[in-house]
Amino acid sequence: MPSPSSLLFLALGCCLAAPGSAQPCPAAIPPGLSAVPVASNVASAGLALDIRQVQGKEDLATILDRTEQQWRKAGHAVRRDTTAGWQVLSALGGDCLVTLQLVPQGSKGSYGYLSRGRKATAALRAVTPATLGVPLPPGSKLASSVASNDDGRRGVTMALHSRMPVPQLRQFYMQQLAAGGWRATRAHDIDDRQRGAGLTFITAQRDRRQISIVIWPDGPSQIILTAVEAL
Repeated sequence: MPSPSSLLFLALGCCLAAPGSAQPCPAAIPPGLSAVPVASNVASAGLALDIRQVQGKEDLATILDRTEQQWRKAGHAVRRDTTAGWQVLSALGGDCLVTLQLVPQGSKGSYGYLSRGRKATAALRAVTPATLGVPLPPGSKLASSVASNDDGRRGVTMALHSRMPVPQLRQFYMQQLAAGGWRATRAHDIDDRQRGAGLTFITAQRDRRQISIVIWPDGPSQIILTAVEAL
């Protein structure tokens, strides 16, 4: 699986200006790239995503320029963006969205992810923090959410902002997880001298469910929360 941050970039790099395109989404892997499936049945922003890891020997500008020309020639609504260091190319079809995001890989060419999204099924839309028994801090704001359902093994990754300071968030989660019947709850802090701030890690489990939380200060407190059902 790609990292949570990679999945979030895929989810966020998809805002196009021409909804309602009648053209179907591009189906083929863009020329110059090899692809390996890494995730399917993943939902973000109402879309069910199929994600492939891609790699090419050419530089990313060559790959993206060629792909953009092909997608535009086929009549797709295309948008190009830069998101947190990723070069992102998106194509909107009548009922789907394709997103290609790449970063340079030195002398080895380019590397990234190709996602194809369609309207999520009811089963995927039902995967929420509440259904997994995950508490959220009062007043926190959701930045992004990615849900998955892998043969019945559900999971969700969320990025949140909170005005509560990190020590207060740490106390909130330790108390709420204990009250919610989570066990093996652990928390530890790590100083990051380069960033001038620390990270707080919290883990817990309940039945088949596992939760991991990372909290750090950056203006408002930042939270990355992942909850999954274990095999």
